[in-house]
Amino acid sequence: LPLSQYARRKDGEPATVTNLPAFLRNWEIFTERTLISIDWNNVIAAGGSAVQDAIPVKTICVRTKHAISIISQHPYRTVQIVLRIYSSPAEVILSFDIDCAGVAFDGGKVLITPRAALAFKTQCNTVDLTRRSPSYKYRLAKYHPRGFEVFVSDLCRQNVSPAIYNIPVARTQGLARLLALE
Repeated sequence: LPLSQYARRKDGEPATVTNLPAFLRNWEIFTERTLISIDWNNVIAAGGSAVQDAIPVKTICVRTKHAISIISQHPYRTVQIVLRIYSSPAEVILSFDIDCAGVAFDGGKVLITPRAALAFKTQCNTVDLTRRSPSYKYRLAKYHPRGFEVFVSDLCRQNVSPAIYNIPVARTQGLARLLALE
């Protein structure tokens, strides 16, 4: 999933906001100020999901063994609360399988993994076959419209059959599905 020339940042353009006040302005817009008075003790917002305090539309809550998902209508985001005790914020963000998702906010500072910093700088998530799960390819594709291409280190496009693009996505698997999602 390469980025178009229009989605690429220009040389010298910052990969992220350049300071905490700019991040906090974006955070307030993103959360609609619903988290303004949260007690951030032992809490972080991490990854691609947003945490919202109150959602003014109908929602569905789904509880599984490991998480609670609050599913809402567009334009509000799905919120996932992971029901696990982590030893540190680093343990949370180092566990993400998508490079650019290794970011967290603890109410006062932004934390970022080296993998995420590189992903922001290069606008690229690298496929890591040791981290993949059944939904991995979809999550990789989800970040493409957000300005992150997908990089497969051993991919030789000239060896990919053009027929792969004519197969329905539902009938593909693995790398073929990721290519079909292009």
